Amino acid sequence: MHVLVGAVSRHGPDRNPLLKRLVESLTKVDPGMPCVLQFEIGEEYTKAEKRQRLFVSARSRNAPFCCVLEDDTEILQAGWLKALVNTALHVDGSGIVNPLESKNGVSILNPQAKGRIIEAPNLFGFCMLYNLAWEPRCDPRITFLDDLAMCLQCRAAGYRLVLCGATTVLHSKEPFLRDDKPPWEQKDRDRWGQGNAYYDEKVFTAQRIREAAILLEDYGDMAEMVMPPELLSPAKELVARRERPPTVVNIPPGSWAMPAEMAAPAPGAS
Repeated sequence: MHVLVGAVSRHGPDRNPLLKRLVESLTKVDPGMPCVLQFEIGEEYTKAEKRQRLFVSARSRNAPFCCVLEDDTEILQAGWLKALVNTALHVDGSGIVNPLESKNGVSILNPQAKGRIIEAPNLFGFCMLYNLAWEPRCDPRITFLDDLAMCLQCRAAGYRLVLCGATTVLHSKEPFLRDDKPPWEQKDRDRWGQGNAYYDEKVFTAQRIREAAILLEDYGDMAEMVMPPELLSPAKELVARRERPPTVVNIPPGSWAMPAEMAAPAPGAS
């Protein structure tokens, strides 16, 4: 058995130091099992389309799993991929498996999960091992909440989200970019391109609310339970406005008459 391991990026390793770091770690650190590396790079396709291309490529190779990494990750531990796949095989009905996350390569964000296998209501998109049995598909309407959308789609298909405490992946833009700066305060905008909505606070926020509303409409209570708190209320308001029926004025038959001030003057009238 082999696994397709992939990442998506606007630029290749020559222009994206984050991706260069990831590629170097993937080639240096033993994954513990056979895998094929594939990188979807360029501006011809959207992020969702690039991820979908990875899924299609994995299926064409008869790979049962596809592991998608964000470009700002780094592999730290030998056997990392084998640990994720073993977890997927061990947990019946697992749809997506996450490793533990570290921001500095030392401490982990979920220390209580170290060495354990935990079913979760939601996972984070920095490193996701997809079980292709549930036929994951990227929603082209979703850009900024794509990891949440994939998790909801997985659960709606009857599969489980699993956190693997046996391995850890670094997820940090340091030292190339500041992790603690929101997108609109980042000066280096080469990652997504100057003018991209990601760097405009109003557009970014409005788009996230629109996407949250889509997920609420598609998945209902399941989405509401895991929706980021700052998005839940405005997204519910947006859904309510969409569902509100249009105002209809009932005019009895034969009662319509054009207001005098709107009527064209009769020919010859002064």
